[in-house]
Amino acid sequence: MILTVTLNAAIDRTVAVPTFRQGHRHRAVEASTVAGGKGINVARALKILGRPVIATGLAGGPTGARLMERLAEESILTDFTWIAGESRTNLAVIDPTNGEQTEINERGPEVSSEELERFLEKLLYLARGARICVIAGSQPPSVPDSFAARMATELKELGVESLGIVATEPENARLYFKFRPTRLRLAADPELTTHRLFGLRKPALTGELMKTMEATRVNPFGEFPEPLPIPQAGEAATKLDGFVGTETD
Repeated sequence: MILTVTLNAAIDRTVAVPTFRQGHRHRAVEASTVAGGKGINVARALKILGRPVIATGLAGGPTGARLMERLAEESILTDFTWIAGESRTNLAVIDPTNGEQTEINERGPEVSSEELERFLEKLLYLARGARICVIAGSQPPSVPDSFAARMATELKELGVESLGIVATEPENARLYFKFRPTRLRLAADPELTTHRLFGLRKPALTGELMKTMEATRVNPFGEFPEPLPIPQAGEAATKLDGFVGTETD
C-alpha cells in the first residue's frame, strides 16, 4: 500500500473568462472544481493505475468537508487529520481567447503544534501497512520547514520509504539539493505529469504575475544582505550556487 501526504490540500476552482481584464465585471463561460494538492494528485493517479493508496494530510472547516466529499466521489480512500483552521481555496481564471491564466492561491490554514502531533501519530499508524509514503506539495505557513524531514525520519524507522516530488529536470534537482540537502528521497517530474493527467494548466507568466513577484521580497536562507524581489533573489541564489536553469525550470 502507498500513502500520500498533502499538508496544504485545497479546493481548486477554475473558471474560463473570455477577454479577462482586471478591474472589470465578467461572466464565466465554464467552471470546474476539484480536490487539489500535489499529494492528492499523486493519489488520484495511483487510483487510476489500480494501485492501493490512502491519501492523508490536514483538512478543516467547510472547505475541508468539501475536499473529503470530492475525494469520496472519486472513490479515493482518505484518512485526514481534522484541524480548527479552514482548508484553502485556490482560484484560476483562464482566458480562452489567449490562453493566459491568472492564479490566486491562498496561503493555507494555521496549524497548531498539537494538531501536527495528532497528524504525525495518525501517519505513523497508517504507515504500519504501507511500503512507500509520497510527501508532496506546499506546507501551511505555520508548519515548520523541518516537519517533512521529521516525517521521513520517523517513517524510515518503521521501514517505510518516503518520496518527495519536485517539478524540475533530474540533473537540476541533484545540483539544487547538493546545496540544499534533504533527507527525503526525491523524484523529478519535469513534465508536470501529475498535473496534466487532470487537465491542470501550467501558470502563464503574465504581466500581473510578474508585478506581484517584483513587489514580494524574500531572503529564504539568510544569504543576502537584505530581502530581494523574487526574480532578483532567484538570480542571486543561482549565481551563488552555480545553478544553470533549463526551459522546464
